[in-house]
Amino acid sequence: MPPNTLVGIGESSADSTLVKLGYINLTEMEKLRQQGVVGNVLGQFFNVKGKEMNRDLHRRTIALSLQDLRKMKSVIGIAGGKGKAKAILGALRAGYIKILITDEETAEEAMNLEARAVKTG
Repeated sequence: MPPNTLVGIGESSADSTLVKLGYINLTEMEKLRQQGVVGNVLGQFFNVKGKEMNRDLHRRTIALSLQDLRKMKSVIGIAGGKGKAKAILGALRAGYIKILITDEETAEEAMNLEARAVKTG
């Protein structure tokens, strides 16, 4: 495996790159959201706790698996915008990424989400 890998962290909305490029349609994305999906890395979906979701869609994707990413020493995730805070949080919680590049506002939103989750148990 490569020593360093750079990945984007996608959100689960109509603004998702996967929707815009036509890899999945709006109906599929809405079903994912209803199942609790908050984001994706390499076209593989997960919830806010980082649990991998909807493996049927993953079979259409040619990429490293999320399990492979967990095993890697250095995975750098890039994401920006408050709408991606839950996706970032899920990716961090699961260990899909080890290093995060984002903007201050998005980092604060992700930290606030984590703080609220800790308080509510």
